[in-house]
Amino acid sequence: MKNTLHLEPLGKKINIYVSASYCFGEDAVLLAWFSAPKNKWKLADLCSGCGIIPLLWCRDHHDCQVDAIELQAEAARIARLSASYN
Repeated sequence: MKNTLHLEPLGKKINIYVSASYCFGEDAVLLAWFSAPKNKWKLADLCSGCGIIPLLWCRDHHDCQVDAIELQAEAARIARLSASYN
């Protein structure tokens, strides 16, 4: 089976690339909401996967600095694509 990328809308004109191997679920969306940053925070998301949590933080909190850290090369590539797209 080919592992193709496609865009998923996150609302507010933000989209994320996902694949069959690197996607996200409701738990990631809830975690991003429960861990919402305060004004001007500097944040790091460890094991970022496809980058869903940093993208949601940036979507909702423009004045925060967010670093997404991912060791798996393919997941990091997908997260970079999503960040570049938005």
